[in-house]
Amino acid sequence: MLLGIRWGSLRTKIIAWSFVPTAIILVAVASVMLYAYQRVTEDLVLERDQELTRLSAGQLMTELTEYAGILADVARMVESKDPAAQQTALQRARNRLVVFDAGVVILNTYGRVAAADPERPEILGQDWSNRSYFREIVRTQGPAFSDVVADGLQGAEVIVVAVPVKGSQGEFLGTLAGLFRLGTTAVSPFYGSIVKLRIGESGTNYLVDRNGRVIYHSNTDRMGDDFSGQAVVQQVLSGKVGAIRTRDRDGQDIVAAFAPVPGTPWGLVTEETWAALIHPSQGYLQFLSLLLALGVVVPALVVTVGVRRITRPIADLIGAAQAVAAGNFGQTISAPSGDELEELAKQFNLMSAQLQESYAHLERKVTGRTRELATLNAIAAVVSRSLDLAEILQNALDKTLEVTSMEAGAAFRLEEIGDPGQARSPTLILMAHRGLPGEFTRQAARLSLEASLAGQAAREGQLVVRQVATYPVGDLRQLMEREGLRLVVSVPLMAKGRMLGALNLGTRSLRSLAPEELALLASIAQQIGVAVENARLYDAEQARRRQAATLLQVASVVGSTLELDEVLDRILDQLRRVVDYDSASIQLLQQGKLQVIAGRGYADVKQALGMTIPLSEEFPNQRVVEEGRPVNLADAPVLYPAFRGLPYAQMRSWLGVPLSVQERIIGMITLDRREPGGYGEEEVQLATAFADQAALALENARLYQQAEQLAVVEERGRLARELHDSVTQSLYSLTLFAAAGRRVAAAGDLVRAQEYLAQVGETGRQALKEMRLLVYQLRPVVLEQEGLVGALQHRLDAVEKRAGLETSLVVAGIIELPVIVEEGLYRIAQEALNNALKHAEATAVTVHLRACPEGVEMEVVDNGTGFDPATAVNTGGLGLVSMRERAERMGGSLTLISAPGKGTTVRASVTVGVPPQPRYSPAALNPS
Repeated sequence: MLLGIRWGSLRTKIIAWSFVPTAIILVAVASVMLYAYQRVTEDLVLERDQELTRLSAGQLMTELTEYAGILADVARMVESKDPAAQQTALQRARNRLVVFDAGVVILNTYGRVAAADPERPEILGQDWSNRSYFREIVRTQGPAFSDVVADGLQGAEVIVVAVPVKGSQGEFLGTLAGLFRLGTTAVSPFYGSIVKLRIGESGTNYLVDRNGRVIYHSNTDRMGDDFSGQAVVQQVLSGKVGAIRTRDRDGQDIVAAFAPVPGTPWGLVTEETWAALIHPSQGYLQFLSLLLALGVVVPALVVTVGVRRITRPIADLIGAAQAVAAGNFGQTISAPSGDELEELAKQFNLMSAQLQESYAHLERKVTGRTRELATLNAIAAVVSRSLDLAEILQNALDKTLEVTSMEAGAAFRLEEIGDPGQARSPTLILMAHRGLPGEFTRQAARLSLEASLAGQAAREGQLVVRQVATYPVGDLRQLMEREGLRLVVSVPLMAKGRMLGALNLGTRSLRSLAPEELALLASIAQQIGVAVENARLYDAEQARRRQAATLLQVASVVGSTLELDEVLDRILDQLRRVVDYDSASIQLLQQGKLQVIAGRGYADVKQALGMTIPLSEEFPNQRVVEEGRPVNLADAPVLYPAFRGLPYAQMRSWLGVPLSVQERIIGMITLDRREPGGYGEEEVQLATAFADQAALALENARLYQQAEQLAVVEERGRLARELHDSVTQSLYSLTLFAAAGRRVAAAGDLVRAQEYLAQVGETGRQALKEMRLLVYQLRPVVLEQEGLVGALQHRLDAVEKRAGLETSLVVAGIIELPVIVEEGLYRIAQEALNNALKHAEATAVTVHLRACPEGVEMEVVDNGTGFDPATAVNTGGLGLVSMRERAERMGGSLTLISAPGKGTTVRASVTVGVPPQPRYSPAALNPS
């Protein structure tokens, strides 16, 4: 030993001979650390710049929202479409709008400039509807931000922030747009907001619009430049958020981070040079280089002497370690060196043995976990293929049986079952099954949750494993034993802490299930439960959509026509889309009985129509009418045996909903179906909503009939007044002239007698003309025989021509009209011709009758003295009010064109629709 150093120890050997390995390790460590440092630095910089850019974009949007808020506050001050009022509103808000250094404009609903502040007369009325921000406002009714556009003063480039202008009722009145000048960073509040965010503290930062034009740049000389060709700009404009290493426009290596500004078409980009980022690592690199030189040069002097003495045991250890690393466990080495290497070899051999044992155990666990994950993946795949509940449960059951190696199973959904109006019990409804006999599926179609194995699982909150011999339901137990099943597992299907169903699995082998298997089944049940909940929510949403659409269609039909038969049929057809029924009827209450006026689903619908049903205690109809509320029967023939004698006696569930108008019962809607159980609360509510529509339709028809009857009464009164005011007076004058003529003739004054006779003749002719007018105001036979065209020609020939007027009838197109429209148009023409004959002093009259795509148009034109239509309408003269009312009752309109000395034109336009004949007595609409 020299100086107390024991050369045979491993420590001495390491001190003497480890410089070369140390140098190698040092080089490797230095290289790896440098490489790792550069990679970590790059990843951190990319992640940091990306997040900072995204946050900066969000902060920028917050600032922009303040400008949109200012505009929204001012927009609420604009309460009119009048441009002058809008200009005044802008002037009142000028102090608040001063932040918009390029001014403010208001666009009307068509995109034309209606107002501007400061005033810009040259753009008022210009069509700006092609501006992207206007189209965005119209589409979304929310704030919009523009690209760089030339909408500023004298075509200057600006950025626009716009909000919709709405009225007090929420109607769209136009767009309020605030303008910021491009590039004026010194005085612009817009750029001041960007600078305030301190986005540009380091590197290069810029904001681009959707076209790649620069809105803001830390280098103000670049504002307005086109950066659309840069890859980073293209990515941010496609809506992406990220950071990349690239080169800038000057060819420098940079890190560029980008993020779109939320709610705008803009993108924010930040750039930093890579050289600046890695500058702090240069000193570290120099230090590593020096360390590398020292670790290589100095130990090299010693390597040639000591390497052979220590490499052999180490080489053995390395070979064994490599074999272990390759998965060949159980390796052993021998190093009888008497130093630490020998101890190291012993510890290595021990470690190798332990690794072999641990790896075997780990491999078993990984295999089990992999199988579990694969199973859950497979279950998730099959249950996500559809949103149909039956299909989901069938697929899930098949896959579960496959992965659990069980022979039989059944899937149930949970439902509340019971008589309406009473407490309902949770019931399991069989939805899918495999490996079970038909008799089992019939008996298990509906199971009480409390009495089933799934009920126990629900109460305990976990799956239940039980031998078939102890199954709670005796009949099902016998069937399962007959099939050879010995073990059954019930797994509750849960979602959001609520039970939705159950999965029952059976096997013919009596075996114990490992905890891993039970955990797997619980996980499978959770997957299926989520899928069942999604299907249930989807079905509910689809049902609500169908219900809303159906009610909207029914309301549209009720409001669009007075043809009651069509409306009632449509109501029953639409009701079937949301409430399942086998047959249905609408019954009208009259004289203490119910008359069927519409029906669906009966074997002979025509026979059912018109059938009367007495109100008696033998049927639930009396309850509906007397109580004025829906009656819902789960099994009608049991409660009302009289149902068994009806043609549709096979029905079980029955629902009656009253038809009420102003708290008065006028009838009812009945629904029935063959399955017992009654109708659900939601179905009753839907049927009630449809009953309200049916009641509204019946009430509209009744009011329409009353209006028609009132019109007939008014017409009769008018004819009576005409007779009294015209023909009666003329006949009275005839008697006076005749009596005077007899007196003067008896006195021998023949000259005066001849004058009286002339007066008698003239008065008689006038009375004859007035009688012809009154006779033709009644419906002439020719209108029934020859239609409207023939009746109009007959009228012109019989009255106007005989009175000396020049007449003509011009017909264009084929005129085929319903009877009620023909009579209405004839009465309007009759009134107009009477006015021309009696008041207008006309010498010629022409009637035009034209067929249009949507109906018919009639004009009566005369060359009389004319009049002021406003004065005539206000005084109610010339029968104009009655003509207009007739046109409106037919669903049309009346137009009057006249002026003093210019003649008169009366134009009636009617949309033609042929109403079907009603299936019920009109008197039924006016029940006592």
